[in-house]
Amino acid sequence: MTRRGLPTTRGRAGALVAGRVASGLPRHPGAGRSRGPASVRPGGRAEAARTPAGGRGQVLARFTFGPLPGVEVRPAPAGAGCGAAAVRVLAAHGRPYLGGLLELRTTGRPSAAARRRAAALAVTSALRGGPGVARVRSAAP
Repeated sequence: MTRRGLPTTRGRAGALVAGRVASGLPRHPGAGRSRGPASVRPGGRAEAARTPAGGRGQVLARFTFGPLPGVEVRPAPAGAGCGAAAVRVLAAHGRPYLGGLLELRTTGRPSAAARRRAAALAVTSALRGGPGVARVRSAAP
């Protein structure tokens, strides 16, 4: 016995580290099994997002307000037309004097329309006081 009245682990230290109690049984169902995260398993959700079928893709757009008017798009090659879409949304909401940074992240090969839509939704979210983030899935380009 230890100071706190708990059984000692002499000779069974590995059992406690492996998620088992001194009797050798798991603490809860599934405690002894280690399947790994979904991104590691074949067919997991993260793998499906990385390998789009049929040329589909996904766009994550994030807009943050900046001190100067105008919209800066990063990365620039992926943002062809996205900056103009963001400026149009700002003007449509009566805020053409605002500007900021529009970041685009893509998986797969999303269409240009999906990129522009994600940019417009991210700016709209930021104007409404939200996080300024939008995720859009696209069909084949």
